[in-house]
Amino acid sequence: NITKAALLLVGASSKPFIFDAIRRQYELCLDFFGIEDKGAVLAGRAHDKGAVAEMEAVEDARRLGASV
Repeated sequence: NITKAALLLVGASSKPFIFDAIRRQYELCLDFFGIEDKGAVLAGRAHDKGAVAEMEAVEDARRLGASV
């Protein structure tokens, strides 16, 4: 059984609402299945190959993974 989940998202858009719909679906799934949310890391503006490696989101993802 899955009892915990975390959300990691990467997208190229710089729009502030880029992840809104996905986050809402994630929350609905957590609620429906009774899964504990351990957090989320969202990285927008990842236009170019390797862009994520330069972002603070990488360290955030490491911390999140270590906490699960």
